[in-house]
Amino acid sequence: MNKKLFFPIFCALLIVVSLLVINGCGSAASSGGGGGSSIANRTGTFSYAGIQAPGEIWSWTISTETFSGTNETTGAYITGEWTILASGFGTMHVIGASTGDAVGKDAYFLEYKDTAIMVFPVGEVNNAIVCAARATAALTTGPKYICIKIPNAGPPSLSDVAYITAEVTWAGNLATFEITEYMISGEYRPPRGGDTLTFSSSTGMLTPIAANPERLFLTPSGMFIVDNGPGAGGAIGASKESFSSIEAANHEYRGVDFRYFPSGTSETYFIAATNNGSGSLKGYMYNGNNVESGIDTSSFVTFTFQSQEATGIISTEVTQGAYTTTVKSVFAKIGANQKYIWFGFNVNASGGQENILFMQTN
Repeated sequence: MNKKLFFPIFCALLIVVSLLVINGCGSAASSGGGGGSSIANRTGTFSYAGIQAPGEIWSWTISTETFSGTNETTGAYITGEWTILASGFGTMHVIGASTGDAVGKDAYFLEYKDTAIMVFPVGEVNNAIVCAARATAALTTGPKYICIKIPNAGPPSLSDVAYITAEVTWAGNLATFEITEYMISGEYRPPRGGDTLTFSSSTGMLTPIAANPERLFLTPSGMFIVDNGPGAGGAIGASKESFSSIEAANHEYRGVDFRYFPSGTSETYFIAATNNGSGSLKGYMYNGNNVESGIDTSSFVTFTFQSQEATGIISTEVTQGAYTTTVKSVFAKIGANQKYIWFGFNVNASGGQENILFMQTN
């Protein structure tokens, strides 16, 4: 079996902690904390909040030199320093933690400053934290959002939710969401919690009015993150907007493919995606799945974008050799610099669920 299939024939994944900095692809490595030169355009302190699958909330504060992260569900924390890599990924090094076994460990990360952040531990297979910058003041407007599912713990099913649309109506600091859920086939599935949910907001984190465990994060940049509670998964996406495959493919991306196993274990593969012409991208893994070792050019997948559906979702055909599958994708330009984020959900040939999470790095 070919271990290098990105969306393949065996099963699924996810990871742990979350932190910091994309500074453009191919730049020389430099450092944050621990000495070394400073990173261009990476000054100041920024706060983030978001979901760790399959359902916990983390908050992060990241300065020019250091970081700290707190699990708001369990009270666990880590602190440390970071370094940027030539690949566009960065590494973080844990110096302090609520548990001794975390000290000295490292993680890879991606950050779009003051907008979004993802972190992936080195050599571990746990859960991933995906964060967005929390709003500093209450939001009073909101568009229609399109999100892909972060799977919950437990065996996957083709009848599970694959993607979600949410349209928000504001009344003061109260936000009412009209929710529509879809399976991977595109078929509508009635939401288990009802079609309408109402939340209150003060700082961009929305808490439910009725008794349910969901927490939502909305940001001025258009990011949308849902945490459904411990073990229950969530969703990640952005405001719905028109999509041009030619424009989206004309960029460099770095990110991960998470594969989830029904047993609760997971795997992750780091990916670099580059323009392949005609509105498609070519994706490469890294040698030894190590972002410091360069990409493996002996094997690649092709991402071909199909027409945007009325929901805002883009069905993305992924091909490697004779194997082809379809990933339901969300593309959006976010933040002051209007960089792309790209999130996807897939059920592979073995019935395993997968997420892809990418950020533009050029």
